[in-house]
Formats: sequence, structure tokens, C-alpha cells
Amino acid sequence: MTLSNIDTELQGAYFYTLISYWAAYSDSEVQKLMRVNLDTKRLETLYDISETPVSGDGKFRFCCIYQDYFYFDKRTKWQSSYLRSKSLKLPIEGGIAKGTPTTELPTTTNRKKAKPYLLYMDNKIFYAVEEGSKIKLFCYDMPSESEQQFFEFRDKQKSSEVSSFFEIDKDYIYYGDDMISRKTGKVFSLFRNMKKSKGSRKNYTANDKYVFYLDKQDRVHRWDKKTKRDVIIRKEKTLAVSCAGNRLYIRVRDEKGYNQCRKDEYDNDEEVIYFTTYYADNLYCMDIDGKKEKKLWEGGYNFC
Repeated sequence: MTLSNIDTELQGAYFYTLISYWAAYSDSEVQKLMRVNLDTKRLETLYDISETPVSGDGKFRFCCIYQDYFYFDKRTKWQSSYLRSKSLKLPIEGGIAKGTPTTELPTTTNRKKAKPYLLYMDNKIFYAVEEGSKIKLFCYDMPSESEQQFFEFRDKQKSSEVSSFFEIDKDYIYYGDDMISRKTGKVFSLFRNMKKSKGSRKNYTANDKYVFYLDKQDRVHRWDKKTKRDVIIRKEKTLAVSCAGNRLYIRVRDEKGYNQCRKDEYDNDEEVIYFTTYYADNLYCMDIDGKKEKKLWEGGYNFC
């Protein structure tokens, strides 16, 4: 069984995740949308989406949870140059069902060319189209099915990575390693000591007051939007950080278990062994001061 590298989504008392594994009885890959109930501590299956699996780039899946729907993009980064893109959605409360009909969203020429990491907010889909060093930002209004370009800038520090995440809050637009002031339109890269994102939004996250990010030593920083003060709130090595309100959720890797998992995978390449290995990171919750840390998920290494 392999836990997928989807961004964990938090809504209310639930975490949502994708789990993928190879089913020996059918000789095929199974993919399920599941949620962790934080009250009952149980893992619940919502959909078997094996017939319409969620694609990704090898690091992250192209999907999100928004307004009681699960949105996902079937296009991978290798298909982007062929203008293939399908944005689909499923109701979260649809229950357990295999082959549940999905709803396909209308698309546009620009969204077909856009990076596959789509942002859903305010009943709109936000996306970026790169033309050399020029970045064009678009939004697609789902109720009216209309598209609008709302910003354009040049990326002075062009990343060699194929994909970049696009995020917005009330103060800034975040794209790759760039931050754009929504008030002035100024483009800058604030985090000189930030761990290079490589197209991953996991290296920074934000709420109304702060931006949190990982530095090159994998420590968690908190940057105050108003005072511009930068402080380290977690010195221990952290793999990823995300924010929901006034709570931070961090992933921490158990190196011993992870290395053993990788070792067994390499061993499996040398001889036929009829089991697969999996590894899951530990998941912690803490406040915005880096205190009151609580383990939510015990990661580890096992066979199945």
C-alpha cells in the first residue's frame, strides 16, 4: 500500500487524503478518497475513484477540497503541452461508491495552457500561464462561466521547475517563490533564507496575520505581515508546514523508518518479493507560537 503525496486538506473536524495501493486480487491500482475524523480517530472511505484516478507530477496530486466538493485535474505535467485538461468534481458527502459519475467543468484555452495546480476560491478558479519569463494570472468565474486576466508580471528569478503553486490571501498573491502585494502590485521574494520551494507550496503558508515558512535548515519561521518581524517558532527539523486559522499542521519524518522503507524497496528490485512497503510521516498540530504541540497521526513503516 502506498500513501499518496496529496496535500492534506482540513475542513471542520476532518482531514482529507488520497490513498493508493496495488490490489493483487485484480492486478490493478486502487485509489480512494478518504477522510480522517479527528473526533472519532477513524479513517473513512468516501469514494473509490480508481476509474477516474487523480493525476499528479510525482510529488503532489492536482486536486483540492472546496465548498463541499472534491475537485481534481486529470492532466499531468507531461500532458500540459498537448493542451489536455479536464477539471472534475465530486460531492464530498456522496458516500461510498465506485464509478460515481463525475461532473466535468467547462474549460478555456488559457486554462488548458495553465499550470495544473489550480486554486479554487470565491466561486472562481485561479491559474497562471507562463510565457517565457512573463506570468499571466487568470480567474474563471464558475457561476457565469467567464474568464478574466487580472495581473501580469515578469519572474526575474525564473525557476527551472516545471510547476508552481498559485495562492491568494487578503494581502498577497503567492506564485512559486514570488510574493505580490495586492495593494501595490509590487513583486518581491521576501524569504532569502527560505528552503527552495521547487514548485511546492509546502514550504510556506499563511493566515490573516502571518506567513509561515521553512528555512534551509528545515526550521519553521513566522513572519508578521504588519511589523515584518521574522522569528523561528520551531527549531526541530520539519518536512512541511500548513496553516488553518490559528493552528499549524506540520509533517515530521522518522528517518529510521523512512530509510528502512527505501532500503526494502531497493531490495525488492533485486529479487521477487510478494509484498510492498509503505511509509507515512508523523503529523503534528501546534499553535502559531510553536507551542502546545500535539501528535495527530503516528507515522511509520510497515508491510502489507
